Amino acid sequence: ESGSASSGEFVLWVMVGTTLQKIHVTVPRTLYVDCSRKVEHVSKGDVQVKQVEKHLPHNKASGHLYEVSMPERVFRSTNWIEDHLKPLGGGPNDRRQKVVQSVYGMSSPLMLR
Repeated sequence: ESGSASSGEFVLWVMVGTTLQKIHVTVPRTLYVDCSRKVEHVSKGDVQVKQVEKHLPHNKASGHLYEVSMPERVFRSTNWIEDHLKPLGGGPNDRRQKVVQSVYGMSSPLMLR
C-alpha cells in the first residue's frame, strides 16, 4: 500500500453496492501562521496560502493570520515558511527580523481529521 498515516496518505476500502472499491485519500497538513506584519503570501505547487480571520487559542489577538495547507511530505521536507511567507516592502535585512509570531496546528492526528 502507498503511504502511511504519518505521511497523510490513506487507502480506504469502500463497498459500493456489491463491489469493493479501493480509494486513495490524501489529507493535507493545515497550519495557521500569525505574523507581526503583513506578508506576501505565495501559493505555488502543493502549498496553498490565504489570509484568514480566526479566533486564536487563549483569546490571543492576531496581527495577520494566514492559513497554510500542504502535503505532509512538503511540511516535513522543506522550509515552507521562508518559501511562502515573505515580508512586504522590505529589503534583504528585513528577512532577519522576526515576522512569524506563532504557528498553530490541530492537535488531532491526520487519521482523525
